[in-house]
Amino acid sequence: MTAATLDFAEDPCLTCAAPCQDGHSLYPEAIAKAIETKGALLGTMKPYKRHLMYCAGRGDEWPGSLEDELGAEAFQTRLRKAVADGDSAGAAGSNAGRTIVSAIDRAPEGHSEGSENVAAVLSTEVLLFPDFKALQGVTADEGAAVVSDWISKGALPETLSSADAEIVDLPYDALVFVCVHKKRDKRCGVSGPLLIEEFNHVLQDMGLSEKVTCAGISHFGGHKYAGNIIIYSRKFPQGIWYGRVIPCHVENIVKTTLVDGKIFQELFRGQGIP
Repeated sequence: MTAATLDFAEDPCLTCAAPCQDGHSLYPEAIAKAIETKGALLGTMKPYKRHLMYCAGRGDEWPGSLEDELGAEAFQTRLRKAVADGDSAGAAGSNAGRTIVSAIDRAPEGHSEGSENVAAVLSTEVLLFPDFKALQGVTADEGAAVVSDWISKGALPETLSSADAEIVDLPYDALVFVCVHKKRDKRCGVSGPLLIEEFNHVLQDMGLSEKVTCAGISHFGGHKYAGNIIIYSRKFPQGIWYGRVIPCHVENIVKTTLVDGKIFQELFRGQGIP
């Protein structure tokens, strides 16, 4: 589905009072002034084909550059190398296309929050889009091998060699990822948690919290367009990128984009390539 064939909806705040009368959180004045509010958003992200995410604990503890802070044998470092190798190997094939890598703000499967340093985790959980799959309990060696093949060959193995490892379908209709990378840029570091709080509130009120989940994610470009979110859903498995999102938008995003499958053009930065 290309931008030309997407079903667009009108401005999510066309009928809203300004300033907001519904009690939604507002960004601090200094943050709001630092967000670029003029100009088109479409085209402010680079096309990509796949998105790999790994669980990396608390987002407010992430260093400014995750990849520079980890050792050569860290799980995340091995994954990033596997992605680079896979992209190179598949560059001329039918599965060609860029793969992006992100950390998400949650503990790895089987590890409690704050129990271990991120760089020390030897097995973790990896989310793969647009496949809507998760690798759980994989070691660095196995995870790297699976990811490299997934990228270069476009396929995942039916089973994994490690007894405790498995590939599972993600149990959600949609996942919303909000940039919260504070040590990279304060705009997303401040706006992101406010948006997550509002998404969780709306999803709970609408009875969707079992079908839709929301989590923080590391830098993916465009902090000046904060708040930044990426939506992966069964309707949009390639991902929908929104920018300039404020808490007032959240209920309409849930109702219109997540439920009805329509895109707000005023917020739309682009999407992955099919």
